[in-house]
Amino acid sequence: MRRGYEAHPPHAGDVWHPYPLSTRVGNWVAALTLLPELASPELSRSLCGSFSGFRVNIEDDVLGNHVIRNARALVLGGTSIGAAI
Repeated sequence: MRRGYEAHPPHAGDVWHPYPLSTRVGNWVAALTLLPELASPELSRSLCGSFSGFRVNIEDDVLGNHVIRNARALVLGGTSIGAAI
């Protein structure tokens, strides 16, 4: 699975902006909750890399909706990644 974080490391651009990144992390955690057979070491590494990318770049400039999305992903990602480590 080189399509994840390893194949596309963080860089400037919309894909690595905190809002879509936190949306992706939250959606992957939800998908893995529903379909645990999707889990793999590669996906875990990719999620950890993605999670690390936005945890230091929380948005607080757009009336709160972005910071809420970031917080959701931090909680979900922290809970799932913490359980996986």
